[in-house]
Amino acid sequence: MRNLFLGLGLAFYSTLSFSASAVQVQNFSFEYKDPQGSGMAKVFSRSGFFTSGQLEVSVERNDKNFRIVTSGAETEEFEFHDAPSFMVGAETISVKEFNLAFNQNIDLSVKQASFNSRADSLNLDNFVLHCSRDSSLKEEMDQILNGCTKKMSLTSGKFSSSSMGEAMAEVLSGVGVSSVDFKINEGKYNLQGQVKAQISGRVKSSGEAKYDAQTGILTLKISEVKFGILNITGKVFDELRKNESASLKVKQPYLYITLK
Repeated sequence: MRNLFLGLGLAFYSTLSFSASAVQVQNFSFEYKDPQGSGMAKVFSRSGFFTSGQLEVSVERNDKNFRIVTSGAETEEFEFHDAPSFMVGAETISVKEFNLAFNQNIDLSVKQASFNSRADSLNLDNFVLHCSRDSSLKEEMDQILNGCTKKMSLTSGKFSSSSMGEAMAEVLSGVGVSSVDFKINEGKYNLQGQVKAQISGRVKSSGEAKYDAQTGILTLKISEVKFGILNITGKVFDELRKNESASLKVKQPYLYITLK
C-alpha cells in the first residue's frame, strides 16, 4: 500500500521534469541496463521542439537524472531531473508503448513496464492515467499534484511491487495484486484492487487526498481498507508504521508523504 501511493506521487513528479508547458510522447519503447539504454519512439516533443517519425532514443542515467537524446531528422535532448527511486535504483528497465500528453491535463499510458533491482521490482501492465492540471499554481509539479488530488482516474491491468507484496502479505498471508482502479473526485478517493491471497477477493479503500503546494506534502486520509467483508484498516496501518521514513509519516488515519 505504501509503495502504491508513494510511487504514484513520485511518478507524477517525474513527468514534470521536462520543464515545459506542453509535452508529447508517442509509442516510446526502450530497454535499459544501468546506467544506459536505448529504444525507439514515434513522437518526442516539448514546447518549442517537435520531433516525429522513426526516432532512435538513447537513455543515460547520471545520479538522479536521466538524459534522453532523440535522433531522427533532427537531434534533440531532454532530461528527467530528480527521477523517482524506482527508476534511479533500477538495474534493468523495460518499457513498451509509453505515451504521454501533458497540456491542459495529463494523459499517460503504458502497455507494459518493469523496473527491477535487488531490493525491489515494480511491474505494470496496461497502465492508464488521466489527471487534471491546476494552472493557477506556478510550478508544474504543483499544478499536477494539486490537480490530481482534485480529479484523477488510474487503472492498471497489473500493478505489483515485491516490497508492496511483502507488506500486504503480512496482512493477508501471501498476496498478489492483479489489477488496480484508483479514482479521485473533489479530494475523495476510491481504490479497488483484485487480490490473490489464501482467499482471493477484492481490496477496497476509501478516503481523502490533499496536496499542499507550499510544503510539498501529500496528505492521505485512509478511512477504510476492506478485503471482502473484512475490515483490515488497522492491520494496514500497523504495516505502514514499519515503513515510516523522512518522506513518509503515519498517524492513523493519515499518511503524510513529502514529495519535494
